[in-house]
Amino acid sequence: MTRLARKAALLAACGIFLGVAVATAGVPSPGNCSFSKNIIDLVGQTAGTPDALSPNAALTITVRDVGNNPINNSTVVIDLSADLSDTRFGSSQAYGTTFVNCGNHQIYATTNASGQVTFVVVGGGLGSAAPSHPANGAKVYADGVLISGAGLKVASYDEDGGGGVGGSDLSIFANDLFNHPSYERSDFDGSGAVGGADLSLFSNTLFGGRSTASASTYCP
Repeated sequence: MTRLARKAALLAACGIFLGVAVATAGVPSPGNCSFSKNIIDLVGQTAGTPDALSPNAALTITVRDVGNNPINNSTVVIDLSADLSDTRFGSSQAYGTTFVNCGNHQIYATTNASGQVTFVVVGGGLGSAAPSHPANGAKVYADGVLISGAGLKVASYDEDGGGGVGGSDLSIFANDLFNHPSYERSDFDGSGAVGGADLSLFSNTLFGGRSTASASTYCP
């Protein structure tokens, strides 16, 4: 190959790579997106608003493209449709600018200029004896791109979904702690097992006067 031909081939190759970079700029890259934790801790309400002060309540998601650039105004969707056997969420989510699609069992919001969005999700359990929803069941999408891999775990401080966090929820949690340590609904720290750290988080919610009321209404 002559020097001129080699140069032409190099330029062509660069053109291809540049084309790929341009085509994927601004498109969410799952490998570059990040989550502040690996679990969604459903909370109750306090004074009619989502209890963002419940321990471990907030989930912050950062959306970036293939160049690791934050994506502004990206629509981030939490899909809870795989967690409905013992989990439900409120039909109204008033934290920040968060919207609900009950029909698709989804909650969504848009990222800020830093590519970030924070969710505090109001919801609760059904108080069932043996929760069966799959581990890592909640999927997260950004502009239609799955960014959560297998998904996120889902836990509920308001274990029975009624009357806020109280004595009945403590009873359910204690049963999980001592008899069902693999139950995701009580694994508030996302460690994979219900243990002392989860007891601390639950106790701080219960005895700290957090999540004193359940969701006003739940999605069917």
